[in-house]
Amino acid sequence: MKKIGTRMLITILPVIIIAMIFSTWMSGSTSKKIISNEIEAQMSSVLEAELGAIQNKLDNVSTTVEGLALTTVHTYQTTTLLQLENVLTNVTKSSPVALGAGLWFEPKVFDPTKEYVGPYAYKEGDKIVITYDYSTPEYNYFSYDWYKKGKESDGKAFFTDPYYDETLDVTMSSCAAPMVVDGKVYGVVTIDLELSAIQDIVNKIDPGMKGVAYLVKADGTYLNNKDKDKIMKMKISAESNASFATAGKEILTKEKGMVTYHSGSEDYNLYYQTLEDLGWKLI
Repeated sequence: MKKIGTRMLITILPVIIIAMIFSTWMSGSTSKKIISNEIEAQMSSVLEAELGAIQNKLDNVSTTVEGLALTTVHTYQTTTLLQLENVLTNVTKSSPVALGAGLWFEPKVFDPTKEYVGPYAYKEGDKIVITYDYSTPEYNYFSYDWYKKGKESDGKAFFTDPYYDETLDVTMSSCAAPMVVDGKVYGVVTIDLELSAIQDIVNKIDPGMKGVAYLVKADGTYLNNKDKDKIMKMKISAESNASFATAGKEILTKEKGMVTYHSGSEDYNLYYQTLEDLGWKLI
């Protein structure tokens, strides 16, 4: 009987041990998956909410530009330059993100004797200043991409690719829409906006104890980063950490998802979604 008991113990005990190990592993794996799914759902909610806040600021600007274009093209023949200047002043003053706003007419539209008529209002400290410095052959606003694309945008506002202005020390973008009636373009309306308000939204995102948030252009160039030297100067795909750079390249090819990269002995998950109209990625 002792021999039989010993044999049974030798036979059954390993099975019990293996079963316990498998059960423990399954339990841990299931718990990890549940936690991972909860984190992914939470990150998805954060991304959607913050992208909504960014989109809302951009929509306010584009709606203003389209409305101003529509109003101006139907009233400019009975409106004085002074009245147009006042409109631009009010638009610039009322928008927290606007650096300036302009009305750029086609040659001899507003004034049959003038090729260039482009009043521009901009913020200078606490004041709004009106200038016609850009209404000259030397500047020739017709030659700029924002004007050309504005004429071709089929009545809808569009945003130019963000750029860094060294003189003002700000990251900027211009929103433009055409003044058009029955397919004929009479000029272009623009609002130049400072992207600091959008950068502030991203900088204030709190993804967790070790989490950070990035906003990059469609080509991967950083629009915000704790390292200010990288903003508008470096792409996520050019990071020195090869694993992070590879993850960045994958992000730029997809609309949304999650990708993992390695740093030292740690693994990090990057959750991302796309701002559809501009192709920017919030990570």
